[in-house]
Amino acid sequence: MGTIHNQEGGASALWLGIRRFTQFLKVNMLRKLWMFAMGPLLCGAAVESQGALISLWTFDSSSASSPITANSGIGAQPTATLTTSGNTTLANAGTTLNDPRTGTGFPAATFRLEYISGSGGNFTLHITGTALSSFQVSYAGENTAGASSSQTWAWSLNNSTFTALGTQPSALGGTFATRTADFSGVTALNGQTDVYLRLSFGEKDAFDNIQVTAVPEPTNMALALFGVGFAAVAMLRKLKAESSRGKSRK
Repeated sequence: MGTIHNQEGGASALWLGIRRFTQFLKVNMLRKLWMFAMGPLLCGAAVESQGALISLWTFDSSSASSPITANSGIGAQPTATLTTSGNTTLANAGTTLNDPRTGTGFPAATFRLEYISGSGGNFTLHITGTALSSFQVSYAGENTAGASSSQTWAWSLNNSTFTALGTQPSALGGTFATRTADFSGVTALNGQTDVYLRLSFGEKDAFDNIQVTAVPEPTNMALALFGVGFAAVAMLRKLKAESSRGKSRK
């Protein structure tokens, strides 16, 4: 009888050891799964918090006419348009300021969008805001007459009713300088199918290298990884609870 009890006790101890070892493997595998899932998600969140180039206008050709399509092959929306209002020309006196293109194969300073006479004018950028937020527009600008010229940006969802941006860029002067219109605080633009951004200004203003940037919203892959991570955490808690119950039965 003593031998039988010893055998039964040995088998129980062996089974308990196997069970604990299995739980140990499961816990460690789930921890690795959690890190695998959350690592790309957290890295993706850090990347997506920065603005990506959506559209760019560098006016490399003098033959373009309004509406002017964005540069081909650069930015996420090369079909975005810039529509002018007022007496404009593409003058051969551009700048490389605010031009994101680097390396060989790109032209040097080419043309600029210049408003040559009258009481001023405006241009309107039309982009798609689907899955985008925190819009910004940067550009190089100058007043060809050497005067101080104020800039007034506004936004719209229908190209009819425009709302002025709360904080406007500083006035342009007689030499090219970079300016930025920050629409990141205008949450009404986030995710909208049509986004219109309009700049109104005075006579003799000129512009070049207009960039639109925005922050992409989290991708479906990131959401899927989060789901995997959430499931891993739930399973990990379940295994820990089972382990605690097993210890309490001793």
